[in-house]
Amino acid sequence: MKSSFNRLTIALLIVFAFGSFVLAQDTRDPLKIEIFKRFTDNRGTHLDLAYQAAKDYLQKYAGDKDKYTDYLQKWIMYYERDLAKKSADEIDNYVRGEMTAQHIPGLSLCVVHNGRIVKSAVYGLADVELNVPVTGDTEFSIASMTKSITASAIMLLVQDGKLSLDDHISKYFEGLPETWQPITIRHLLSHTSGIKDHFRDYPFYPPLKLDRKLEYTDEEYLKAHIDAGLNFTPGAQWAYCSSGCTLLGMMITKVTGKPYGDFFRDRIFAPLGMTRTHLISLKNIIPNRAHGYQWEDGALRNGNYTGQTYAGALM
Repeated sequence: MKSSFNRLTIALLIVFAFGSFVLAQDTRDPLKIEIFKRFTDNRGTHLDLAYQAAKDYLQKYAGDKDKYTDYLQKWIMYYERDLAKKSADEIDNYVRGEMTAQHIPGLSLCVVHNGRIVKSAVYGLADVELNVPVTGDTEFSIASMTKSITASAIMLLVQDGKLSLDDHISKYFEGLPETWQPITIRHLLSHTSGIKDHFRDYPFYPPLKLDRKLEYTDEEYLKAHIDAGLNFTPGAQWAYCSSGCTLLGMMITKVTGKPYGDFFRDRIFAPLGMTRTHLISLKNIIPNRAHGYQWEDGALRNGNYTGQTYAGALM
């Protein structure tokens, strides 16, 4: 670490020496002098402030292509490189400790500092039985984080004028009972619909009695929820409900005329360059797929099998 900061010191001295010369030649810009003063005032024990001052300067003079801005960019590069080295051991030790405590077989991570990746790393195994390590290409299921993607898709359709958050879901599903008539898209998004959950993610209400190992058509899935009745009057309470997310996926298909996974791909993943993000398929071969596990009775075990009806909401 001492050698790292020695390099930083040398880089700073070069910046200051050349920067002083530049300022001497360019005294007509008070803001430039003020920003450089901030930078030099913070150079001693506040490298983080110096770093931010340098970033501010480069943002202000983004169009400049002189040697002074080149030196600042090099200093920023040195700073970020040393920041990553300084934090590497601390981060690695923390992550490995949490993996042990929480019985996590493998994971990958990315640390972003001021908009730049300063650390990316992989740990552990993607497949414990076959002893396959996690790599940068490993694909993990994100489980209920898919809900934010589904919500984003719904908001895109609101933006397109295809639906409204206050639409009653009876507009998109026929044959709903009277008790379901008040339910809106907003209720599904905010977990306030009263619909029973097909998982047991919210323990204060009984889950829907469906066999998670089987597959169901959209009509069978909806009918099972209707027959089970609501937990409470729509809007009266809050209870986490994965079923609402599945119904939103069905709604996206109805409104767009295409499978909701295709809508995700066309409107979210492709524009963002997310070329390896997709809906889970239990039948398709997905290269580098990580296996799922759970901790049960003091041992790591294979995750419970889940039918495609449930897995379809995951990526």
